[in-house]
Amino acid sequence: MNYAKYLDKNNRVTLKTAVEDPGAKKLFATVFAYIVSCRGSKLELIFLNSDNNNTDYPFQPRQRIELLAEHNETGISCRALFVKRLSDQRLIVELSGDLNFFNQRRSARISSELWIAVEESHVSKAIIRERWERATSKNKRTAGAPLSANFSRKEISLSSSGLGMEYPKPVQPGTYFLIYLAFENNEELIPIAGEVVRSEPGQDNSFYLGIHFDFIEEDDRLRIQQFAKLSTK
Repeated sequence: MNYAKYLDKNNRVTLKTAVEDPGAKKLFATVFAYIVSCRGSKLELIFLNSDNNNTDYPFQPRQRIELLAEHNETGISCRALFVKRLSDQRLIVELSGDLNFFNQRRSARISSELWIAVEESHVSKAIIRERWERATSKNKRTAGAPLSANFSRKEISLSSSGLGMEYPKPVQPGTYFLIYLAFENNEELIPIAGEVVRSEPGQDNSFYLGIHFDFIEEDDRLRIQQFAKLSTK
């Protein structure tokens, strides 16, 4: 397989890894990096911005990874294994199997007014994961949010992989948010940890943020997918 033909140098890639969970639920974490080179099945990657907190991600030897990339506006996915770190910011993964090509908009995205609470966190990926795990381990609340969160109804753009929303101040990409979503007052909250990947001026002196979901329970991801599908009918 000629991986180098499709995995272009300097392109951003997403590394999606399975997370061990004592509750036996399927969880995922995502890490962003950039392609340095591709020789045969070996792909060298780099974390360009140390502020994105990916340098402390605890990769394990031969850890299985789903790699997501883009080529000519087409999405690509491929299986990979973590091989080694060359430094804090550089690593090698080994690709395997065929490349899968897909339309970039694989999951439905909707704009809807939903109950949401967000907590901005300037911490490492490891710490935001711990906070998210504590949030998911607590009893599910209904008709409200954790007392520390400012819960309100807001228009957001939502898919199973991320959301977009207006925010009152600029936020540096790489900043993490702990997010709580609820579709209706009497529904269980969905705790999510996400990373800001886009921040630009919005309307009325606000800023528009694009947030990618790094940590979310798979059952909750499916709830969002179902909600988006029903809302687009």
